[in-house]
Amino acid sequence: DTDGDGWGWDGTQSCVVTATGNANCDYSDADLYGGWGWDPVLMQSCAPQPTTNDGCDYSGAAANNGWGWNAATMSSCAPEL
Repeated sequence: DTDGDGWGWDGTQSCVVTATGNANCDYSDADLYGGWGWDPVLMQSCAPQPTTNDGCDYSGAAANNGWGWNAATMSSCAPEL
């Protein structure tokens, strides 16, 4: 990630951050790690998913640190700038 000069944290130890675009990535804790996910198969970080705010509901953003919810894609939306 940009804060760690290419190094990330996998929850237990430092790891080299690599950008992958595979289906194994788990983004369930991405909001805690600047959008980065974790690939348990390759045991490495996954680059943040490209996001679009189209269709995002920000009605609960105040309670969620600015994050919204897209019901169509069933995924979080990054805070609006």
